[in-house]
Amino acid sequence: MTAATATPGTAADSMFALCERLFPIPRSLTGDGVRRTLEVLSELIPLERHEVPSGTPVLDWTVPPEWNLRDAWIQGPDGRRVVELRESNLHVLGYSVPVRARMPLAELREHVYTLPEHPDWIPYRTSYWKERWGFCLQHHRLEALPDGEREALLLFAWEDLSYQSMAEALELPIGTVRSRLNRARAHLRELLEPKGERRVKPR
Repeated sequence: MTAATATPGTAADSMFALCERLFPIPRSLTGDGVRRTLEVLSELIPLERHEVPSGTPVLDWTVPPEWNLRDAWIQGPDGRRVVELRESNLHVLGYSVPVRARMPLAELREHVYTLPEHPDWIPYRTSYWKERWGFCLQHHRLEALPDGEREALLLFAWEDLSYQSMAEALELPIGTVRSRLNRARAHLRELLEPKGERRVKPR
């Protein structure tokens, strides 16, 4: 369809529908989110893709490690999750490093980014070149959190991380790690699939 043949609103509706598919994909400089984004775009335009391994020098830059976010949340003292990745991928600091820790609210605040001048907005923050972890959320939600300890989790899938390593890092049985990853993958597939489309993995 060309601009000359498009009916009023058609191009805008198509663009909005594309944004609805692309926005939930957790992507950054590298990783599965980038691949999935290119897969979606290749449905619309021809693309020729080439992958360059992490660690490859490119002029004055080095291709960074892949960043594949799997799950993230902040849990309150009552066990209720007050922030979750599934709500918005903006909740996680871009290229955040993994963490699982329990800390008082005052300490957690040092890793939370907000926009006090826009209390209903979730800021978009990244940390490409400095290793740190963090969350982003609406300022009014941060101010409403009562005192008490919170548990923060940022879980990623790295190419060289085994189930055993993840279990040791999270202090969980391997079986629990496997089941949680399976649930996370199922949820991720739901986020990545176009609305109304069901994909069945062949046996």
